[in-house]
Amino acid sequence: VMIFDINKAEPYQTIEFTESIIFDTEFVGETLNVVGDNRITGLSRNGDSEWNQIYTDDILNLTECDMDGNRVVVSENNNIPKLKTYSDRGKNKKEVDLEKIPDCVDILDDIVVFNSGRVVIFGNPSKLEKYITSMDIQNLKVTDKKSFVVVYNNSLEFVNAK
Repeated sequence: VMIFDINKAEPYQTIEFTESIIFDTEFVGETLNVVGDNRITGLSRNGDSEWNQIYTDDILNLTECDMDGNRVVVSENNNIPKLKTYSDRGKNKKEVDLEKIPDCVDILDDIVVFNSGRVVIFGNPSKLEKYITSMDIQNLKVTDKKSFVVVYNNSLEFVNAK
């Protein structure tokens, strides 16, 4: 990962992740989140590691982050999928075993939404509710603590949880 000053041609910091395949980077505030196949690392603007989540036995399948840096991760270990939520500093908040790996996942504060086929699961990981859709799901987005949006191939559905 190379960090540049946009006014200069050369990077001012280069960080190597030799054991990881990096597939996403995003700034959340002053922290650059680097997501790889076996780790998520928070880097300062200078390139110093602020926090590190390493998944030695897990395979990362899905991850999403809200604007405050809260993150949801779906990983798999020995064919057992897990959903984990983290704070903006990489601290593990909750962990839930899943029946299968979802197609979509999203987070807002401590609220997650994910699916298992046409079944949407929504809420705080310690108290999840189910909602059944009539069409295939393309994407999901948490809108607030009590609602989410289901994105279908040609339409949207706004859902208010109970």
